[in-house]
Amino acid sequence: MDRKSIISMSEIKRIFSASDRIKIERYNDDLNNLQENYKKRPCQYNLNKIDFNVNSRVAHIEILQSQEYRTIQKYITRNYNKYPIYSDWKIKEKKIKKTLKLTNSTLELLNNNNDNLIKMFAEEIIISLNNEELFPSWFIKNYLKKLMDYDLQNIKSELDSFTDSQNYKIGVEQTRISE
Repeated sequence: MDRKSIISMSEIKRIFSASDRIKIERYNDDLNNLQENYKKRPCQYNLNKIDFNVNSRVAHIEILQSQEYRTIQKYITRNYNKYPIYSDWKIKEKKIKKTLKLTNSTLELLNNNNDNLIKMFAEEIIISLNNEELFPSWFIKNYLKKLMDYDLQNIKSELDSFTDSQNYKIGVEQTRISE
């Protein structure tokens, strides 16, 4: 009796080669995604220092920009394709210097400034001036709002604790009545 397979040997080889190719492509894609998605992280900015002259109202602002990045250490060849291998994270820092004349109108529009870095650090710039007479209206409003939010949070927590204690007392009295 001559047995014939339902699937021929050529079809079996074709299926195995296709599955191997799919596995290799997935591995290479995973390798590429692992490496390429993490070449560079977004910049981080920190307000480094502010020198403010009250008489001339000129502020010299120094902002520190930190960028984390990776470099290519070597290449690996897999299936005749070259894939980069990246190094550990490195940090590149850059000092950005800005000069502003802080007149009353400039202070009022500081949180809506055209420069995104100045807009980002508007509150910190105002705080670092150490002069209550120079606080703009938007800063005072934000401060009062934060203060009221803090007070409101305290009142809510006191109300919650009072409600819990009253509910506990009610539960104790109900169990005493039911006995």
